[in-house]
Amino acid sequence: MVIEGESKRVMTEALLTDAQELVSLKQAVFEDIQQRFGAGHWPPVSNLSDVERSIAHSRILVCKEGHTIVGMLRLSIEKPWAIDLAYFKPVSKAIYITDMAVLPARQHSGIGSQLIEYASQTAIENDVLALRLDTYDSENGAGAFYLKCGFAERGRASFRGTSLRYFEKML
Repeated sequence: MVIEGESKRVMTEALLTDAQELVSLKQAVFEDIQQRFGAGHWPPVSNLSDVERSIAHSRILVCKEGHTIVGMLRLSIEKPWAIDLAYFKPVSKAIYITDMAVLPARQHSGIGSQLIEYASQTAIENDVLALRLDTYDSENGAGAFYLKCGFAERGRASFRGTSLRYFEKML
């Protein structure tokens, strides 16, 4: 999927050859979050073997500007531990978004929204009826972003002492 705009963006699926660049992207986002919000319950940065395993066992969608990966998200049919299905509408097939990241210097430029749109199209092509995710229920959470992208908030919960918000987008 090619998107024309201020710069040509290509949405595609990650390859194993992208793994190291994805580790670097996630590291940059982690450092930015720590700098802006301090120490917290942030997911640890994945190492190369973790990212390679994710590419092999789920779908990693990436946004590239030229040859540089500027954003990514992971789609998985496996429900993340922190998600409580009681908050969601029952459907025959749902997919979960995790590990969304956009290079700090490229945030607020539409990359995240375009990745969500690409994830939605990918899900529809695979007969998925709902996209689901969780985000922090705090200043650093992305709830407003997901609402803007067409998700509905399904509830709030605490998982291992961390306040979360659940979101779902029916397709």
